Amino acid sequence: MQTLESKQRQCLEIERNLRLKSSDSCSKKKWEKKLELNALHLRRAEKAKDCVVQNIDDAQLSESTLDSTDYSTCKSIVDSFKTSSSAASSTRRKRRSNKRRKREIQKRSTKATECRRSTTNWHKKCSALAKCCPLTEDCKVETKEIMDQIHSERQTLRDIRKSCSKRKR
Repeated sequence: MQTLESKQRQCLEIERNLRLKSSDSCSKKKWEKKLELNALHLRRAEKAKDCVVQNIDDAQLSESTLDSTDYSTCKSIVDSFKTSSSAASSTRRKRRSNKRRKREIQKRSTKATECRRSTTNWHKKCSALAKCCPLTEDCKVETKEIMDQIHSERQTLRDIRKSCSKRKR
């Protein structure tokens, strides 16, 4: 949860810097809405983390009541995250030809895109682990208002994209 929150902060900062470089009014509107959405996602992660920290004693008590199959499933999820993160960091890169390297550099995504991908990956990990946490439903109630805001902001972003695409035609 903490890693997700820090990734979201990092992406927010990168996108703030990118937004300053956008030129037309449509791009600026889209970037502003994306920044608002990212800030809401960050706020939601903060509230969820705070909820879990406040109720950690209840969670530990509830965890002890899990049956053995649920417990082993959750344990395997945690273990898979540990092995996937250590395997990714220990992988060595092979040397490639200059021509191929140049082609890959051209295809390589921007820092913002890579940051969003990483954040999405961490969000998926947290969601998978949330299924094992007995506090998930209680904490969802606390973040419901923010989720409603996120849904309405997404719709606004879609509307902005539609209106901008109509202008270009």
